[in-house]
Amino acid sequence: MSSTSSRRPSVEEVGAVAGRLRSMTVARIVLVLGTMAALTPVVDYTEQTASVLAVSSAVYLGVNGAILVLLRFAGGLSRVLLNVSLLVDAAWITVMLNFSGGSTSPLVIVLYLQSVAVTALFGWRTGMKLVLLHTLGLLAVAYNQSMTVTQGLETQTELQIGFFSFQFQGTESGLAVLDIQRVQALLTIVSVWLVAGATAYFASINERELRRSNQELAVLRELNTQLERSLDLADVCQAIAQGVVDDLGYRRGIVWMAQGSAGLAPAGAAGFEPDELELLSTLRLQAGPGPVGEAIEQRQPVLVPRDRGRPATLADAFAIDAPLVVVPLTSEGRVLGLLTVEVDHQAGRAPRIKGRDLRILGTLATEASLALDNARLHAELRDLSVTDALTGVYNHRHFQQRLQEELDRTVRRAAGGNPKPVSLILMDLDLFKKVNDRFGHQAGDELLKSLARLTGRVLRSSDVVCRYGGEEFVVILPETGIEAATQVAERLREAIERSNFTASDGRFLGQVTASFGVATYDEGLPSRSDLIRESDASLYVAKNAGRNVVAVGDQIVPTRFGIGRRVQPGHDPREEATAGIGAGGSSQRTGQDGQTIDA
Repeated sequence: MSSTSSRRPSVEEVGAVAGRLRSMTVARIVLVLGTMAALTPVVDYTEQTASVLAVSSAVYLGVNGAILVLLRFAGGLSRVLLNVSLLVDAAWITVMLNFSGGSTSPLVIVLYLQSVAVTALFGWRTGMKLVLLHTLGLLAVAYNQSMTVTQGLETQTELQIGFFSFQFQGTESGLAVLDIQRVQALLTIVSVWLVAGATAYFASINERELRRSNQELAVLRELNTQLERSLDLADVCQAIAQGVVDDLGYRRGIVWMAQGSAGLAPAGAAGFEPDELELLSTLRLQAGPGPVGEAIEQRQPVLVPRDRGRPATLADAFAIDAPLVVVPLTSEGRVLGLLTVEVDHQAGRAPRIKGRDLRILGTLATEASLALDNARLHAELRDLSVTDALTGVYNHRHFQQRLQEELDRTVRRAAGGNPKPVSLILMDLDLFKKVNDRFGHQAGDELLKSLARLTGRVLRSSDVVCRYGGEEFVVILPETGIEAATQVAERLREAIERSNFTASDGRFLGQVTASFGVATYDEGLPSRSDLIRESDASLYVAKNAGRNVVAVGDQIVPTRFGIGRRVQPGHDPREEATAGIGAGGSSQRTGQDGQTIDA
């Protein structure tokens, strides 16, 4: 099993090291060339000491030039080349200090620069390597100087600490000079370690913040990827709530979406038990005074400390002693919803939240708002593609698609030994043309819209109401048999007959009635077209029988089933029945014998 310390560096890490090493190598070359050019007017390079300095600098330049070439053609060796460059740095500065005054040499500043630059660019570990090499070099220089100091007595020596120099006069022996040189070397070593340590400390803070920022960006990028996977509004809301819990580490989260005057309702939640989710579905959050209203007004995340008052809805949804964050989800100045999160806490520690967490939530809110807005626009476009513009019910296209889906589901259940019927009601307003002729087409449109609303109130939520065309509507009744579907059609017929429809100007439109044709899927009607054709034929029978009746096949309902009573309003005979579907017609109808009748 490989450990973290022995793992192979990634391509990105190797590339980063190579880039930094390339920059530092160029800086080394420029520094050495600049130093030699500056010393040329005052240094005679023909002397032995100056010649050594010149040769060592030339070798140093050559090695750094070779490193640049290798980095260009063998970037994968960047780590090896970095270690080589550290050895070359230490060796070069050791030679330069040894022949230019040791610890008192003005070139000691280069040693500090190297230590700071390597620590800042490559981290504290690499910086400590270089400082250790410099320490060995300074000890070697001090030892070499101690070998020569006893050759003569000194009358003056200098102790230099950083940029500060201290002069000592009248030393009595070379031993005192040696002691001072040792102290000088020791102080230089200590100061180099202090400078490198301080650099490493501040670099680690910067590196830690940079790593944390990269982690935050990675989390936000992952969340954004999850949000982009679906354009379904419910899926997006759930992904937001799940993301703040799984990826950001909050204990629980809820996404609240605006529900008009009803306030904000939970649209996605994470971190809750199943029984708690049932309670959440009943909660409604109002945008009144307090943290919710403040977040909406300021368009910024608002922290709700544990000792601050909170709406009763939030107190019911979250732990009462935990701080919360209320994050508005806005798009182009519009409030789409709210994200509320509960801050987790470790054992023995009070829950808390940092400013950095608020910043991350604010960034997440921006991405989440865009995803919600896209999902909302997608839902609106989808609804427009399947919704009748006038009445607001589903259009003919959606009817055909949905009917096929219900029939396919019925076939699968029948194959599994659990057959469930599906029925269709085709409804046509009687003499609708007379309404248009007498009251105008606008009044006719109002009548169709009123009829659509009435149909929606009478039927179950699982039933599918569609506009088939003109004044014809169709109802798909899932899991509904023929008898229950017939009773539903009769109840709908009676509701229309008893309603008083008026135009927008208040004019009474007269007695409005409708005729109905009912058909149910069975072995004799295996296809969608057969089911629609059967219901249409039944509707023709109802029209031909005098209108305002329900027909099944070629029989009028009271005759076929002996139903002489009227179904009581509010009674649904399908509570113990199965499901079905519906379809519609036009202003004139042609029967199977070719006869044309007024609708």
